Parts: sequence; C-alpha cells; structure tokens
Amino acid sequence: NEVRDALAEGIIIHEMCVPARFVIRRGRLAGMETVRTVKVFDAYGSYSLEFKKGSGGAIGADVVFVAIGQDPHTPAIDGVPEALNRDGTVKVDARTLMTGLDGIFAGGDAVSGPATIAEAVGHGKRAAFHIDRYLRGESLDAALPNPLPAVDKDEVLARQREFPASAVDTRELPADERVRNFGEVQIALTEEETLSSASNCLNCGICSECHECRIVCPADAVDLDMRAEEREIEIGTVVVSTGFKLFPAELMERYGFGKCRNVITSMQMDRIVAPTRPFNYVLRPGDGRRPANIAYVLCTGSRDHTMKNAICSRVCCMYSMKQAQLLLGALPVADVTLYYIDIRAYGKGYDEFYEQTKAMGVRFVKGKVAKITEKDGGNLILRYEDIDGGGAIREAEHDLVVLSVGFVPNPEFMRLFRDATLEHDDTLFVREPEEHVNPGRTSIDGVFAAGAATGPMDIPDTILHSGAAAAQAASYLEGLKRKP
Repeated sequence: NEVRDALAEGIIIHEMCVPARFVIRRGRLAGMETVRTVKVFDAYGSYSLEFKKGSGGAIGADVVFVAIGQDPHTPAIDGVPEALNRDGTVKVDARTLMTGLDGIFAGGDAVSGPATIAEAVGHGKRAAFHIDRYLRGESLDAALPNPLPAVDKDEVLARQREFPASAVDTRELPADERVRNFGEVQIALTEEETLSSASNCLNCGICSECHECRIVCPADAVDLDMRAEEREIEIGTVVVSTGFKLFPAELMERYGFGKCRNVITSMQMDRIVAPTRPFNYVLRPGDGRRPANIAYVLCTGSRDHTMKNAICSRVCCMYSMKQAQLLLGALPVADVTLYYIDIRAYGKGYDEFYEQTKAMGVRFVKGKVAKITEKDGGNLILRYEDIDGGGAIREAEHDLVVLSVGFVPNPEFMRLFRDATLEHDDTLFVREPEEHVNPGRTSIDGVFAAGAATGPMDIPDTILHSGAAAAQAASYLEGLKRKP
C-alpha cells in the first residue's frame, strides 16, 4: 500500500539501482550517479550486491536523504572462531540461545536478522529463562514453563455469531488533494463507523483468554464478561458544558476556502506553527514553498448577518495576534498583515499584547475583505475596503491567507432533555435568564450551563464561568438536602 500511495503522489522509484557517487557543482549538490545491480542476495540468502558494468546513470537532485540499513553489532565476539553466521548474525543454540561462548547468550535482531518486536521479546524471555537456570547451576535442557494452550479454532469462531465482525473500510484523501495540503491522509471515521469498528474488539478472533490485559490494567477497568446495558441514574443537578463549534469557512465562498490552494483556516495555521508542526517549518500547502507575505482575515463568519452569525466571537483578534507573533519567530523576514473590522483586546494585558504585536512589525489594515482570488502560481489577491484610507477599494497580493474563523453555537444541548426544553437565546447559545445575577442558571430548575455553551468566551472567562456554574450546582444540591 505504501508503494502504491507513493506512486500515486508522483514519487519516482528506480528499482535495482544504487548510488555510486554524489555530484557536486560549484560547492552545491547537483545530483548523483548510479549503477544498476544484477543480484542482491547470494546463494545463502545473504545480502551481496553485484553490479552491471557500464550501467550507470545520473539523477538530478537538490537534496539527498541517506537511508541507512542495519547490521548486527557484535564487537564483543569479533575474532571468536565460528561465533558468527555467514550473514554476520550471532550463531546460537536454537533452543537456549546460548552462543558458542559459555555463559553468553544472544537474541533479537543480532540473532534473527531484521525481525519483529514480538520475535525480539520472545527471544528475550527465552534467553532470560535459560540465563536464570545457568546462574543457578541447573540444566539448560528444561522447557519453558506454563506454555499457553492452543486456542480451539471452532470455539473462537463460535464467538463471532454473538459479536459478528463488521469490517470498516478506511478512506484516504485523493493523491492530488493530499499533496497540496497539511490534512491527514487518512480520513477520520464517522461516529457510526467508529462504533462499528470498536464493536470488533468483542470479536476475539486472536484472543487466547490469557487475561493479561485485565491483570495489568491499573484502573481494573477490563471486564471480559461485560455486556451492553442501559442504566438510569438518579441525579440532583446537571451542568451543560457542550461548548461551541467553529464557523465552517467553506460557507464564505467568496474567500475561496477549499478552492484556493493557499487559503487556510486559523486552526490549520495553529497546527502549522505548533512545536510539533508537520514539516518542522512553516510552508504553504499549495506547493510547499516558504511564504513571505501572509494575510489574516479577521471576523471570518463573525459579525456577519449574511452568514446568520451577527455576534463577535471575542477570541479571533487575540489568537490571530498570537499566531502572527509565532510566525515572525519562525519567519523573521516575512510580512504579516491583519485585516480587521475592529480590534477587541479587552482583557487584562490584552491591549499591551496588541501594542507589542504592532511593535514587532505586524501590519494592521482596518477594512472588510470582499473577495479572495487565486493567481497562476498560487498567490492570492485580496480585494478589500480600506476604511482608514477613506473607504477606497484596494487590492493586495499575498502568498498565504489565513481565515480567522469565529464561534458558532453547538446545538447538541437542545436534544439532551426529553421532557423539558432548554431555552436558547437569539444566537442559539444556552440562555441564562439572570446572566448578571445568577450566571450559569438556565430555564430548567437544577440545570446549569458552563463556559462557551452560553456564548463565545476565551479560556480565562470559561474557567471563571465554569467555576460559577459548579458553585451554583453545589448550592442547589445543598438546598435539596435541607428540604423536608
């Protein structure tokens, strides 16, 4: 599958071809000369290359990655007669794993050659058993104790009638799509597919019922006899904390997300500038080039009646400035521009952060972006209203555009209660009838809401609001105890 995917993504594979030497021109790598092989292994199965004379060719390259192989590391027994096999692996007794040197044992890849972790672990356990007997002065002829019994095939297959296997096919992005973005190649499973795949855990086709999983589980959470059941639990109060969802940027068709190769969302940029970023560098997805001129479009999907989302998401300004500072750290000579309607830096230290971002060289343009179009080569043209420039319509070219998407409500809370309706406000967040007096209280007695379920909040405000909801719930429970 890996070879198939590589070919689909445009990787060229030169078979039976090895490098002979690298070509350097003007102090820089220009490529490498190769020679073709006619044989890789000898009659004993050992790695032994033979080359065809005069079969060399040249491959141009700017960068070369040298993929080294592995050989047994045996300096401790080098020079010992007949200690090694022809392929360089250590010669041992097949049953005890003792070498030709008394008291010295070997295992793993040094004995078997490249193999699996499971085989190496098996060697380790077998060698440890015989080493223990050797140190005790006992015979090495003993067999390993308590081998696991073979599992009856018919018994295992019979389980599948109770928990039938349901294969879940994995899906991948098409090759021409995945080479142009930083998205995961394998598409995530849907909720139904995840549940279906998880149910296969009960189809124990390879389980020998050793119960080791139950023994080693520190939380004692493995119950091999458990069956599905529904429970009704009586509770005194509920805290709804269903959070928010991000505005789907593809709804802003004029901004080109999903069509223009180098238009991404702020969440995608957050992944790119993270310490664990995909390529350990900031690259634009369209062609893998290093961007030199980056634009942020704030309020994407927020404060926009045409998108039925008139609210301010409260966090977009600050996280965009944070990303801008991180970008300047990763790309010191890059130009970063933020297109905004209003900067709302209202929290403690937020205005200072805004001034610091400007002082670092980030350019702020007050204006509403009307449209983003893509040029040949992948660069982008932003058409916007320059408010500070008298409302003139201007255009600017950028290598990469980041859409700072805002918050939209998560409607899951509307389906949580069977016999009552949890009211929502005009923006479809959970309604707090007495927001300023009793934060967290909702339209249902004993039900409280926390954090961004009630509206857009940043992390500090979410923590404070959740603490208030928890206090309200605790107070409500205490009141129930005092009732006769």
